[in-house]
Amino acid sequence: GNVFQSNAQVQFGASSMFGNTGYIQTTSTTTGFNSGLSDFTIEGWNYIPTARSSALNAIPIVSNITNGLGIRYGNSGASDSRLNQLSCFKRGGADGEYVNITWPRDQWNHWVVQRTGAGTSSAQINFWVNGAAITPVLAGPGGNIANTSFANTTASTPITIGNYNAGSTGSEGLRGIYLDEVCVSPTFARYDTVGNIVVPIEPNVVDFRTGLLMHFDNGNGNVTFNNATS
Repeated sequence: GNVFQSNAQVQFGASSMFGNTGYIQTTSTTTGFNSGLSDFTIEGWNYIPTARSSALNAIPIVSNITNGLGIRYGNSGASDSRLNQLSCFKRGGADGEYVNITWPRDQWNHWVVQRTGAGTSSAQINFWVNGAAITPVLAGPGGNIANTSFANTTASTPITIGNYNAGSTGSEGLRGIYLDEVCVSPTFARYDTVGNIVVPIEPNVVDFRTGLLMHFDNGNGNVTFNNATS
């Protein structure tokens, strides 16, 4: 698709990922991206230019399988109901939680979506943007998805970055947005759940909890690699 590594805007390392209508599709056949009914942490950085070529929303990371885990965000200028939000939802279903956030333009923004206490009565979805904890809004008929079991990704339904309708034609795409340091810890909550967090000042480092880590520094053009070991 129309997505490639770029050094025009970089948070860490030599390059970031920039895209318009394109999206990133992994080719991993491992189970390192599966959360099921576990805690998880998904985080990354975005850079949203004031002047962009498209007004449609962007989706930083989503599984292209029905009932899979999805994370999405967008910005003003389009009609999508999730614009100016950061949301966590179940693919193919109406349930989800989100926070209202006006994304700062022309700067790098750090975001985190995390689940803690999965499988217990204290389960919750937590959101942070630029270190600030934001209370989620419950949406959809089922609302709270803190104890939702998400379907696994497979070789034929890999995880994608930048496309809600993954597996189809890339109908939404990154839409003029830069991404950097996208990291998925599919079975582990990395941050304390009370109050604000410290925004990372260095790139993420792979450990045994990491399922997906995209530095967007290696590879060439529209080919990049998962820096995690799974």
